[in-house]
Amino acid sequence: MTLKPVELHKAYRLINHGPTVMVSAEFDGVRDVMSASWVCPLDYDKLTAVIGASSFTRSLFEKSGKFAVQVPFVSQAQFVAKMGTTSMRGGAGKLEGVEMFYERDVPMVRGCAALCARIGSGCERRFAKLLSARQREDRAARERAWL
Repeated sequence: MTLKPVELHKAYRLINHGPTVMVSAEFDGVRDVMSASWVCPLDYDKLTAVIGASSFTRSLFEKSGKFAVQVPFVSQAQFVAKMGTTSMRGGAGKLEGVEMFYERDVPMVRGCAALCARIGSGCERRFAKLLSARQREDRAARERAWL
C-alpha cells in the first residue's frame, strides 16, 4: 500500500471517530510504541494526546520533542493490545518483530491505516507545567473545603 499525504486541515478526519491509536517516539537510540485512546482533534490542524507522566514513550518524546500517531487497522488489534499492556521498562523485547520505518526522523509502525509525525516545539512541557499548576490549585481547594 502506498502512503498518500493528507492536507493538514483535513488530517483531523483520521482520528475524529475516536480510534485507539499508537504513539511512537525515540530518543538517544531508544524507541518505543504505546497504545493510546485519549487522542482527539483539538482543531483542524492540531491534535491532543493525553499520555500518562509515567509512560516510557512519553519520556522519549519529552526529551526528543518528536512523536508519531498511527491509526491501526482492525487486523492489528492484537498488536495494539500488546503495545498497550507491555512496557519497555520491563519488557526489553517488546518491539521484537515489529516492522518500523522513519519519517522526519520519527519511528513509525509499518502497515497502519494512517500516520502523522509531530515535531514538537516544547508545547508538551508547557502543558505539563500548566497541568501541575492546576493540580496544585485543586489540592489547595480541597484542603480549604474542609476548614
